[in-house]
Amino acid sequence: MNIKNKIVELNRISLKYHTPKKEILVLDNLNLDIYEREFVTIVGPSGCGKSTTLSLISGLITPSLGKIFINGKSLNSINSKTAYMLQRDYLFNWRTIEENVMLGLEIRKILLKSNKKYALRLLKKYGLKKFLECYPYQISGGMRQKAALIRTLAVKPEILLLDEPFSALDYQTRITISEEVKQIINEENKTAVLVSHDISEAIFLSDRVVVFSNRPSKVQRILKIEFDENTLTVREKRNHKKFNEYFEIIWNELNKK
Repeated sequence: MNIKNKIVELNRISLKYHTPKKEILVLDNLNLDIYEREFVTIVGPSGCGKSTTLSLISGLITPSLGKIFINGKSLNSINSKTAYMLQRDYLFNWRTIEENVMLGLEIRKILLKSNKKYALRLLKKYGLKKFLECYPYQISGGMRQKAALIRTLAVKPEILLLDEPFSALDYQTRITISEEVKQIINEENKTAVLVSHDISEAIFLSDRVVVFSNRPSKVQRILKIEFDENTLTVREKRNHKKFNEYFEIIWNELNKK
């Protein structure tokens, strides 16, 4: 992988949640750098702050301590360079696929002719041309997630934040659509940060896998994922000897006491 500029820097991040009865330290002195056009997956125990980290990068919440830098500049408000893809596709059943994809442009008040043309190009390029006038309930779950990704890409973010976007799909569809999503992200030259509970998925998709510790969480290990060839399919990676090596390392990290 050709690593370029550092696009995200989490510098000594700590985050506390306050309840009426107590204070909960979720992240403690967390440090992480993410580079341009890199695909990074965060794995870790439930409740360790993986999704919270995506919210920090997006600027939706602010850290209790530490600094976040985007392209070298301190993040002090909503990060307009990011866009989310969530567990559910959140397509509106009363809007066509084309209308759903344009929603982000409408909300940001940038539904310009050039941006609409770009969104339509993505829909046609990635296999949804025949379904522009269909409604979400008329297409498969995998196609819905692909439409949700294109809606996310339509606003031209630099960083895609993916919060377990394939978890609701059946296993076969999940493998197929995750491979397609990785291809789309690569072809559109985007940086992606994925949260996943699936070790195999993390290995299939990532340039690096970041393992979080138990709460209060910090980066426990970062594993660079490298296969002999960059063009291997998910199935080929699954049968590669390095797959089991990576799986064992991540599994052991997740089960450390």
